[in-house]
Amino acid sequence: MKSLAIVGAGGHGGVVADIASQSGFKLIDFYDDSKSIGTMVGTWIVKGCVKDLLQQQDNYAGIFVAIGHNEMRSILNEKIDPEKQITLIHPQAVVSTFANIGSGTVVMPGAIINAFAKIENGVIINSAAVIEHDCQVGNYAHVSPGAILAGNVTVGEYSWLGANCSIRQEISVGANAVVGMGAVVVENVKQATTVVGIPAKELSE
Repeated sequence: MKSLAIVGAGGHGGVVADIASQSGFKLIDFYDDSKSIGTMVGTWIVKGCVKDLLQQQDNYAGIFVAIGHNEMRSILNEKIDPEKQITLIHPQAVVSTFANIGSGTVVMPGAIINAFAKIENGVIINSAAVIEHDCQVGNYAHVSPGAILAGNVTVGEYSWLGANCSIRQEISVGANAVVGMGAVVVENVKQATTVVGIPAKELSE
């Protein structure tokens, strides 16, 4: 039986479990430090804490870290056997055969990833996001629902792109940057900054 352990039993974890179920996993268990053993997430059960999972990784065909917080997702992934880490792509996502998707990444329903895009490890490509040709999305970034990246956009690691934002072609978004919901980005975004608005401007402290 194809089995999967999911780290993180919150809302994001439930969505990931649904995608895994539709991708052929028949047995799905959750592990979460903040949930009691036996807690149900939909039809799936919390079997223990993260420490419990680390002691029994060989019991599962795959392991997926389903934590929305980018840095925490990275920390937990480093504890997981790389051979067990998988990629999950919803059956209703459109992903080019010429795109490259890293391990620990989830691609949600309605997302489009076009030719020669490169998505690194541990990335969240959320529902209906569009990643156009030749884009690069760095490790542990989060592309929120409805975000649009035109061609040749580069997104640095740990960045967060808000829902329904749009990024012009050939723009670079630095590492650890935040792009606000609905923002229209027409200039490069420096690392560790937040931009909002139309056109997007750096948020004053």
